[in-house]
Amino acid sequence: MPSTSFASDIQTLRTEVLNLVERLEGQSRHIGLGPPPELLVECVRKLEQNTYQVAVIGEAKRGKSTFINALIGRDILPTNVDIATSQVFRISPSDHEGYRLRFEDDSTQPIHATDLPQYGSQVLADAGEVPRLDQIIRWIEADVPVTFLPPNLRLLDTPGLGTLYAAHSRITYRIVPLCDAVIFVLDSQAPINEQELKFVERLLKVTEHIFFIQTKIDQFARDAWQKVLDRSESLLRDRFGNRLSDMRIWPISSTNLRKAAATNDEDLLMVSRHRELAAALQAFLFRVSGWSRLMQTTAIASRWHEQIHRVVQQRLSHLREESREVRNQIQQKVAQRRREFEEVWGPSGARRQELLSEVQKLARLARQEMIAALQPGSKLECEISRQIDDLEDLDKARKFARSLPGIVIDEVVGTLSEIQAKALERCVQILGPFAEELDQQISAKALASSLPTVVDSARPSTIELKTGGADLWLKSIRNAVFGSAVANSLLGSLGVGAAAPWLVPLVAAIAVWLPSQHVEQQQQLRSAKDQLRRNLQEILQRVRNHVIHSANVVSGVASPLDEWCNGLESKVRATVDKATREELQRLQAELNELMAQAEYDESQRRAREEVLQSQLAALSSIGSSLTRARKRLETLGMGFSMTPCFTTQGDS
Repeated sequence: MPSTSFASDIQTLRTEVLNLVERLEGQSRHIGLGPPPELLVECVRKLEQNTYQVAVIGEAKRGKSTFINALIGRDILPTNVDIATSQVFRISPSDHEGYRLRFEDDSTQPIHATDLPQYGSQVLADAGEVPRLDQIIRWIEADVPVTFLPPNLRLLDTPGLGTLYAAHSRITYRIVPLCDAVIFVLDSQAPINEQELKFVERLLKVTEHIFFIQTKIDQFARDAWQKVLDRSESLLRDRFGNRLSDMRIWPISSTNLRKAAATNDEDLLMVSRHRELAAALQAFLFRVSGWSRLMQTTAIASRWHEQIHRVVQQRLSHLREESREVRNQIQQKVAQRRREFEEVWGPSGARRQELLSEVQKLARLARQEMIAALQPGSKLECEISRQIDDLEDLDKARKFARSLPGIVIDEVVGTLSEIQAKALERCVQILGPFAEELDQQISAKALASSLPTVVDSARPSTIELKTGGADLWLKSIRNAVFGSAVANSLLGSLGVGAAAPWLVPLVAAIAVWLPSQHVEQQQQLRSAKDQLRRNLQEILQRVRNHVIHSANVVSGVASPLDEWCNGLESKVRATVDKATREELQRLQAELNELMAQAEYDESQRRAREEVLQSQLAALSSIGSSLTRARKRLETLGMGFSMTPCFTTQGDS
């Protein structure tokens, strides 16, 4: 557990770093330089919010909702196993109680606590084949007073993985990227199973920050649940090695924790093992998110500080140059640098055109790969066909039939997301020399942050590059390299988790294609598999139509696939244009400074020198403080490896 002094140190450093960035931004404005780097602005925003968003994930009946209810101290979330919970619940500590639906267009609808079970089992409104963004529920928000949940922690309770196969992709590519970490819930009945291990594998494509807990320890003798826990940890080590941030599993009795909230019984709180789990979780979040946020902010601020300091130092050096001839040479050199840079990277610049041409080829290649991945006979289709071939009896065939649309979408999401992620990473490599020349940082995450939106069929539009708003694609991509725009549009358009209108005949057909009892069992199974394959082809054709062929020439709406590929090119072009514009402005500012210096008399020169020296002194003070903050953070970080493995003296 982070000690009180540790937590206090983190808070002090957070305040100090925010103050230093504010001072540095003020100096930059005063000196006449540009705004802070976009990455620094995003880091500051997270530090100011100072909250952690954590997704709680696990198979059905593992006790996720019961665990969260125990942390709240009240039974807020529905736990009835007869209710197919298909929505995400977002729990936020608050002094005042409030509940609302949050839609994908960021609009909200207030609801009552008694409505939670109803909306929790409803994926989206009855909106026809392609629901609008204001009809797709992103999650259900509950602001409630809590007993055991820290005020800066937000929990997202996700659908059980065993009940909704399609929830796998929805959680992985839409929910997890919005979170700082994941709590993966296991229980004491049996060690982690193969399906859970596969989902951990999937999660690792998005985050390595997974915190494991084991519920229901009150239902078993200590030796029994400890044996299950030890076996699960062994399986995690064998399967993932050092790919996970932490492979320890923390036991918890949600039942005893819930009773402790109701009775204030310290003994119940002790045997629930909540204190150890809470301490470990807080340390985990400090390590994987809080500490790293501060380190990243400090590093980016230090780099920006160096750039500003170098500019002021050069101005002072030029001012002190006694020779008019040398000053003229410096001015000519800066002017030449500006001309050459504009010739190379300006609107008609050769290297700019080469870079954009390479990105265009990359986008076309990604488009071809995504189309190929959806074609008949693709690896994706063959994998699902193999699953159909492996079905052993009619009961499994029935279950598979109900899950088939979700299975297809799950595979499509993963496949397209990986292709898009590789394209983004390749873009970063292409932009590398350009960014290095400008001493800037460009990341795949930054490129993905404002890719174009999916335009639903209910409204005409042109391709837009939004930096704000909350539509479906933008929100799903914003905080993750692997956020798949095409896939997330697909989730809404095909009605994942609900019987979308075009799927109703397929679902209803389940009862038709199962022959009568007079036919032999094997023949029944063969018939069922044949129908499943036909259904698979029908669903994949629907997917292809939506992703590839849904463009509308008359209205000017591109298909989701073209929208993403065009948007990638547009984003890279906008990134290059912005960086080029800022560099030209910086060079022009230097020219203006040099021309002004050339006109100074002796008195003006001394006054200007005093101003520059004052600016350097202020910058040096900020730089020294940033260095001290970084060293203190490094010292704190060294303690993470010594986080104790907590034990309690009470048995559940």
